[in-house]
Parts: sequence; C-alpha cells; structure tokens
Amino acid sequence: MNTYSLTSYVTESSAAGNAFSCGVKTVNGGLAIHADGTPLKPFFAAAKEAGKAVGLVTTTTVTHATPASFVVSNPDRNAEERIAEQYLGFGAEVYLGGGDRFFNPEKRNDRKDIYALFAQRGYGVVRTPEELSRSNASKLLGVFWDGHVPTR
Repeated sequence: MNTYSLTSYVTESSAAGNAFSCGVKTVNGGLAIHADGTPLKPFFAAAKEAGKAVGLVTTTTVTHATPASFVVSNPDRNAEERIAEQYLGFGAEVYLGGGDRFFNPEKRNDRKDIYALFAQRGYGVVRTPEELSRSNASKLLGVFWDGHVPTR
C-alpha cells in the first residue's frame, strides 16, 4: 500500500490515514474527503453500519487526524473541537486518548461541554487511568491529557 497523498509524495497523517481507512488517495489536510469535496466512507463507518463495534485508542489527541480519519469526514484535519462533536454523532463504542481541550467546556472556544453530551448518550466518561480501571461502561470516552498523551 502506498500512503502518499493524491497531490504530493510528501504526505501527512490525514492523507495517509485516509489511504488506510478509505482506500482512496486524498489531498493533505482533510479527513475522509476527496479532492473535489466529496465525503468518503471510512471502513469503520461501514463496520458500524454492519452492526460491528468500533473504537479508537491512541496516544495522540483522540481527535487527531490519524484516528479521526477512520471515523469522520471533515475538510479540516485541525478542526478538533468539531471532530469531538462528530464523534458523538458517529457513536463508536470506545474513544481513548488525549485532547481534553477539545471536550472540556472550560477550554473549548464555544464553551460546549462535550463530556456532558457523551454522558447523556450513555458513555462512561473517564479522565484518569484509575477511573478507566474501575469503569464497567459498555460505551466509553476516556480523555487522559490536555494534548497528546505522554508516553513516558
């Protein structure tokens, strides 16, 4: 598989993610969206439609281009506040990673409480590894750091 973008041999994570998640080359900068603006269907979306459970687990912000390319279509890979909201609509069973600033009303530009919206939809919302180990929720949102999760 080649993961370079449609218009450049120098790719970035959204175009590379799209190559894996949609099987289509795209331009740098968008998520599951073709160069002409047509939304593409990532295979996680096809799996959800087929009744399969899906989840994203990452050490990046959970809304980062690489994980996001597997579940949502968005023309701007950097629209992480909007991507957090799109995740709510998508309904994966598990989202784990960093990115508190995209969910927390005290840090979001629009002050929306995305954590509360996930909880209203039946998600267990956890913010620490200890909370994660105690959770028995059937759907889970775990956001463990403001940005990317430190690996050390």
